[in-house]
Amino acid sequence: MSYNPTSRPNLSRCATSVPRQAQAGEDLILPDGAVEEGTAELLAEFLRSGSHQEAAPDHGDIENEGELVRRRSLPWWKTPSPYWLLFAIPLSSLAMSATIAPRVEIYRMLACSVHKPDIFREDYPEYVPRASFTAYRSPSNISIFSSPSSSHSLLPIGPSNEAGTPVNLPFSKSQKCATDPVVTAAVATLIAVISVCTGLLSLITTAWWGAFSDRHGRVKVMGVSIIGLLLTDAGFLLVTNFYRHLPGGYWWLVVGPTIEGLLGGYTTAAASAHAYIADTTNEGNRSRILSLNLGLMFSGMAFGPTVGSLLFRTFHHPLAVFYMATACHALYTFLVWFILPESVTELQMTKAKARHIAALEANNPPNEYSTSLKILFKLRLLFSFLSPLATFWPSDRDFNHPLKRRARDWNLTLTAIAYGFVISVMGSYQYKFQYASLQFGWTTETIGYWLSLVGAARAIFLVAILPAPTSTETTPLLSGSEPSEQLMPKMIKKEIHSPSFDLGLARFSILVEIICYTFMAFALTSIPFTTASLIASFGAGFTPALQSVTLALYTRRGGTEVGRLFGALAVIQTLSAQILGPALYGFVFVKTITAFPSAIMFVSVFSALIAFLALLLVRSPNQRHTFVDCEDSSTSSSPPSN
Repeated sequence: MSYNPTSRPNLSRCATSVPRQAQAGEDLILPDGAVEEGTAELLAEFLRSGSHQEAAPDHGDIENEGELVRRRSLPWWKTPSPYWLLFAIPLSSLAMSATIAPRVEIYRMLACSVHKPDIFREDYPEYVPRASFTAYRSPSNISIFSSPSSSHSLLPIGPSNEAGTPVNLPFSKSQKCATDPVVTAAVATLIAVISVCTGLLSLITTAWWGAFSDRHGRVKVMGVSIIGLLLTDAGFLLVTNFYRHLPGGYWWLVVGPTIEGLLGGYTTAAASAHAYIADTTNEGNRSRILSLNLGLMFSGMAFGPTVGSLLFRTFHHPLAVFYMATACHALYTFLVWFILPESVTELQMTKAKARHIAALEANNPPNEYSTSLKILFKLRLLFSFLSPLATFWPSDRDFNHPLKRRARDWNLTLTAIAYGFVISVMGSYQYKFQYASLQFGWTTETIGYWLSLVGAARAIFLVAILPAPTSTETTPLLSGSEPSEQLMPKMIKKEIHSPSFDLGLARFSILVEIICYTFMAFALTSIPFTTASLIASFGAGFTPALQSVTLALYTRRGGTEVGRLFGALAVIQTLSAQILGPALYGFVFVKTITAFPSAIMFVSVFSALIAFLALLLVRSPNQRHTFVDCEDSSTSSSPPSN
């Protein structure tokens, strides 16, 4: 196969049959979200999708000819097809993004009604019973959505004039709850606990649910995960309305996300959906379908915050957004459980079950082990999801020179550190919503518009600006005369960018984020804060550039399990963005909210600075099997001649 220096690599397709897009959907619009190289490429391909010719219906890579014939004879409504899922993608992504800002508002209302009922009455008079305008009621009797006629009404109740006509009050005319440090700290603590519980459980269970889908089908796993999401929605609505009657109050909000995490969460749902697409497409149309899927997802994520803000403006009620989201999730549930045909054949399930049984037998501890050793053996299996991280462990350098002492290659370790610190900033976004409300008096509606604006800026950068320099830089990673060229995977032959270019792009992206986070920290008004947020979109090229560098470093030292490499990056992303990041930023925000609220912004600067310093220590892998000795930077890139 000839080496083509004009085709940009698709690293995600090289890693697995499906690009690893099972990241949280918020990544696409949040200022700190991680957008992978495959994601950026598929977004650009989505804009060009109009030039594609419609492919014939495909049934994936089915090995059994009889099963293929049987599927082709099925009526269209029983035939597995990726278009079944494409119908629901924009609805589900819109529902997810629309609730990002209102969720924080609900948390604030609950915390304020419990910890500061006096200022709650001033901020949210439309949610206080009419009698409370003339006679103060005990905090224990106040319910956010109570009314004289119905103690559990979900509609806001406001005061009336002397004629009895209701008077429409502006929602949250006062911002005392948003600026109160006690309320803000309580909200930050609740967000941190929910994020850590969901992220940790999803990290532990996603791999198990993925293997379960091989044995029992994608549809069942998608159905289970969407049930977890519906339970979270139902629990959210119930707790919000009746938390006064529950022991523990609003802390019952943690139960729903915990169940969702046990059932795999959004990560499992997205992974199963992409596996379904892999089952029902082939190499010829898979990229087009995935680009269409990502484009529809991005459309929903970009418009969702604006839709949520408009609903908020129309109904003056944050729960209106959650009713819309629950309705969208209910439609998705109906599609999965009652319409969506299964993509995995019975033969494939049988083979997967056989492999699973063999793996269980192989993983059983020997009988001669003591009880304590068997327990340790089981614990090792429980935490096996962390095993891909060994990919980043430093390896011995081979200088091919008898006079040079052995040294350790820390390049992959440093890239992993940089990736982890940058991705951890994603865990701060809900606290930054609170920061914006505290500093600039932003409402939920304003935050929704801001999210859509930032999402649009990121989309423009990823689709229109980032491809320009990457398409003109065409230094080959490997020369055509590389002796080991025939031994390298096909993926390496497709790489056209010099790792030095991608490494420089990653460093530039972090530098942009450092500057923007610094300006956001010192911003005294909303205009410079928003401007810095938009400019930070130019840092969205960090993740695809770093993944390209990481892949080059990994293959240079002889690595061939590219799927394992990207799996390790996924583990780092989950640990940093969903577990460690929310815990760290939540702790900082709670401790500094009174004296120094902008500390959370400086922590973001510090995280990006550590990542930048780590990347400065990374040596660019311009040639395979060639290591630059830190003791002798003048070492030639080719082995010394005898």
